[in-house]
Amino acid sequence: SKVIGCFLNPFSDFQLYSFARDGEIRLWDTQDCGCLKIFHIPGAIDFMDVIAHPNEPDVLFAAIITEREPTPQYRVVQFDTK
Repeated sequence: SKVIGCFLNPFSDFQLYSFARDGEIRLWDTQDCGCLKIFHIPGAIDFMDVIAHPNEPDVLFAAIITEREPTPQYRVVQFDTK
């Protein structure tokens, strides 16, 4: 699926998060070039943006799309990556 965004993990010098149109968030190890974890946010059919919590290393915030028809439905969710 098409990656629509990525950002460095602010709590690790060697990790990157990516998020894609299929509703997956992946945590990558930038030294080994490997995927460490794959996360699925329930109800997400697409992402608008994903950011890290400023103080909690295992928490992300995601702006998601949950429906497209008849009217798009949007939500912001807090997601635990443990």
